[in-house]
Amino acid sequence: MRRIVFEQLMYAVHFFAIYAFINNSISRIMMLICVHP
Repeated sequence: MRRIVFEQLMYAVHFFAIYAFINNSISRIMMLICVHP
C-alpha cells in the first residue's frame, strides 16, 4: 500500500517537473521572439 502511494507521488513530481520545464522553455522562446522580432 505504501509503495503504491510512493510511486504515485513520484509520478506526480515527475509530471510537475516536466510541466514546469515546458512552461519555462515556452516563456524563454516567447522572450527571444519578443526581443528579436
